[in-house]
Amino acid sequence: MSTKQATQHPRRRNGRRNISPFGTSLFIRLANGGRLLRDFGAFLPEEADDQRRTSVLAYPPNQQSWRMDTEADARHWFYHEVSDVVMPAFASYPPVVQVSEAKPFSEENIVQVVDDSFTFKPPGGSQMPLVIGEFKRNIVDYNEWQTGKIASSLQISLSRELRGYAVKYNCPQVFCFDGYTLLMLQFKARKPEAIADEDCDIDCWLFRRRNPGGTTLRYALYRLLAQGLRRVQGQMSRSPALLNSQECKFRNFYTGEPIWKIDGVLHRHPWGMYRAVDPKDGSIYWMYNGQPVWGEDGLLILDGPPLYTS
Repeated sequence: MSTKQATQHPRRRNGRRNISPFGTSLFIRLANGGRLLRDFGAFLPEEADDQRRTSVLAYPPNQQSWRMDTEADARHWFYHEVSDVVMPAFASYPPVVQVSEAKPFSEENIVQVVDDSFTFKPPGGSQMPLVIGEFKRNIVDYNEWQTGKIASSLQISLSRELRGYAVKYNCPQVFCFDGYTLLMLQFKARKPEAIADEDCDIDCWLFRRRNPGGTTLRYALYRLLAQGLRRVQGQMSRSPALLNSQECKFRNFYTGEPIWKIDGVLHRHPWGMYRAVDPKDGSIYWMYNGQPVWGEDGLLILDGPPLYTS
């Protein structure tokens, strides 16, 4: 979509006149002074299946000259230099599909569509978005987003548009690339409907296209996709999760993690237990003190179903 379209009627374009801009809930994720590297501590940690995916070889793109005069230029560059290199990691473990201008995967009739969706289709299920993305032309004000204070009308319109798509697609992992800057967002919503709340906390990352020696756009996109995959796997999991005969209090929508409330305190790692991933099939299982946790039936206690076969 053109920048003009994106900024003239941001609320009408998303079909919601009450989409909120970002307030004081924007958390900028920086490391090393914010100059080169980005902190991914807001994401779930990398697991054994990540090692399997990132070991898949991808051919580097051929060098060529570029210009960034239009939104289509930005989109072409991103495909050629970023997503086309990252997507081989998701060819099989599990198979993720990158689609353009796909409508939200729901029964609701929606005219406006996001530029790109990265989706996974569980066996016997429907497509589920891991990440959604928009392309623009030189619209992201790096300095304004870097401060975490969105004040200008153009950036407020952009923030409303991105939140609106996150709401429509029930997808808290979102990016926007404008030819010069990759903006990545994570709406920290416990439930899907919380994405629309003005006080919903939002993780924010900014990456310049040219960032010698720093975090690459390819690695940034990979981490965003892996986080979306964990969330979707949580949506596919048993609900509520059960450990020590106690059900979890809720499952965090934006991460897919089950959360227990023990003695009035919320825990991601109840009773010292934690989750791990089996790289053979992508299933998530529980560990304690370095050993798998087994149920009374003699079976491994899983928290996430298998996503692929060896």
